[in-house]
Amino acid sequence: MFEYVQDLPQAFAIPIQWVVQYPGMPLDQLKAGLGSFHPPQGCTRLRNHPNLLSICEKVTADSPTREMTVHGH
Repeated sequence: MFEYVQDLPQAFAIPIQWVVQYPGMPLDQLKAGLGSFHPPQGCTRLRNHPNLLSICEKVTADSPTREMTVHGH
């Protein structure tokens, strides 16, 4: 991360402390639910993107396949 922001006068990062992995969703279902979609390059409010919120709710309705805590350095 430091290498990525080294030339910037100011940068912000949000630490990831816990990761939850869910079963995937086929690409054709994602395309059908989202149409043209470009992943956000930062934070996004799901309430402002109802199609994306719907997909997230469908994916997270299943049980996680893996969970882990990320330990800092």
